[in-house]
Amino acid sequence: MYLPFKNLYFIDFEFSNVGGAIRPICAVIYCNYKDQKSEWLRYWHNEFRPFCPPYGYGKNDLVVTFVGEAEMRCMLELDWQIPENHFDCYVENRNLFNGLLPKQPKNLWSLEGTASRLRIQTKYEAGDKSDLRERLGAGTFKESEKENILRYNKEDVRVTAEVFYELIHIIDKAKDIDTDTYLRQALLRGSQVSASAKVSSNGYPVDIKGWNKLKSKIDNIISEEITVANKKLKVWDETGKFSHEAFRKLVIKEKLINFWPRTASGKLRTDGKTLESFEDVPSIFTYRALSGFKRSTQLMGDPIDPKDNRAKCPFWWFNNITSRAAPSTKQHIFNMAQCFRPFIQAQPNYVIIERDYEQQEFGIAAYLSGDQNMQEAYESGDPYLSLGKQGGIIAEDKDKTDPKRDVLKTVCLQLQYGSGVVKIAERLRCTVDEAQLFVSLHQRVISTYWAWPQGNVDFCLQTGKIETKFGWMYQLKAGEDFRRPLEKEGFSLNTLRNWHHQAAVADMTRLAMMFAVDKGLEVVGVVHDCLIINTPIEEMEQSSNLLAACMRQASIEVVDHEIRTEAHEFIHPARFRTKKPEHLEMFNRFKEKAGF
Repeated sequence: MYLPFKNLYFIDFEFSNVGGAIRPICAVIYCNYKDQKSEWLRYWHNEFRPFCPPYGYGKNDLVVTFVGEAEMRCMLELDWQIPENHFDCYVENRNLFNGLLPKQPKNLWSLEGTASRLRIQTKYEAGDKSDLRERLGAGTFKESEKENILRYNKEDVRVTAEVFYELIHIIDKAKDIDTDTYLRQALLRGSQVSASAKVSSNGYPVDIKGWNKLKSKIDNIISEEITVANKKLKVWDETGKFSHEAFRKLVIKEKLINFWPRTASGKLRTDGKTLESFEDVPSIFTYRALSGFKRSTQLMGDPIDPKDNRAKCPFWWFNNITSRAAPSTKQHIFNMAQCFRPFIQAQPNYVIIERDYEQQEFGIAAYLSGDQNMQEAYESGDPYLSLGKQGGIIAEDKDKTDPKRDVLKTVCLQLQYGSGVVKIAERLRCTVDEAQLFVSLHQRVISTYWAWPQGNVDFCLQTGKIETKFGWMYQLKAGEDFRRPLEKEGFSLNTLRNWHHQAAVADMTRLAMMFAVDKGLEVVGVVHDCLIINTPIEEMEQSSNLLAACMRQASIEVVDHEIRTEAHEFIHPARFRTKKPEHLEMFNRFKEKAGF
């Protein structure tokens, strides 16, 4: 492959990551210049010079990383220029082997794991990837370890360079890959990783005084909440241990036992998605919230950077098969219990704006499938109501208060997630035959849409690969068969059916984030289908409109049509919203008990 760059820079930092704060410890850079000369540069933390990056960052330079979001955050911490061209070997390794490798072990996608798989010899010493890395991350290393740490850092850079050239070789030799197109798309992904680093470096503004007060009393408050609620729930014993049998009795009491999904071993499921589908029942809502509280006691000290009192964590785009963001469950404030979201609060004279795509997945599926009825439904402003009217089960003069509209919403969302009729019946709490009637209506009204995912499956089975407009790929192993019920081996047909529009969701949201960052907006977070920005009050309308334009541009780039957005503003001292009033009631109860 021809690389249109004069200089290549392979960069790796070692850094501590405590309380959401990235602090660079050292950096090693391998420079490969246009005149075929090369040199190694290394910097200890007291040798860093702000605003003076020791690498080229213009159009003729390429910066190569492995897990670039971390390296870009270190650059931002040092006020170093973010490079124009960025190739993230971690991302491209994920892309080139997406679907071909198992999910486990966890280190399969690590630098060392990747080098091993690509048959690259490494010279790591015992403890480099365990004890030493843990102490570096915690910031508990000793200054006397400088030379050993720089040795480890240099080996990471050397291995990254070898991984890079091996990936380039794989791309160059692949008969079904246009190398020039792939390089452009890889650089786009690298730019998106750089933009994500800026977002994670910004972080969510939080009410730090209230946070610290609750943090000092959180164990007692949550223990009290659980004790009071458990008098009715009775799902935890006196030691706080959860009882599946007691939970089964609660589900029977609520008359939900016939609809509650089970694990392969026959136990009732208690995962977040299952509980969310039943949280309209007060006891289930309370149990889910309390379970979140028990986990939240471990999170309260983690995500806040004391330098600016912002909640920060990496967003980990490209860390799953569809490339959607996958921020840490231990660090991302939106992965905490819902009632903690009001801790997000704009600073004086500032406003936080949340702008999200409306029915993003429905709109994407409508335009990518080319289904005219589905497009008409989306463009009506309420696709679920429109489908009901097109199908003849909702009268033309009815509005969104018609109960069948919410039923169709559940059916549409579940079908988009790949659920079958049995799962839909569980969500609707009806018989399988009743659920099938709504699925049949869906198939009849938007039949072209139904042909589209099957076409994606057929294409992937024939060619062994599917990809998005921007080159994110999913591949099948040669000779691999699809996974049947209760089997663990093989690929999932549901994954193939839903992969394309889920990956397009990721493409769109990520593009919108990059456009917004490039326009100078202070993007502080990405959550599912929405972007969150922080802006001065006097710039609220201008910033909101600019964000809307960025999101509109991204949707047009992906599906050639506009996907609508809507905004919610939180002007200081307003707090970020919760999804349900019950979550806000819990926050206010915590607020009163903690005294803030």
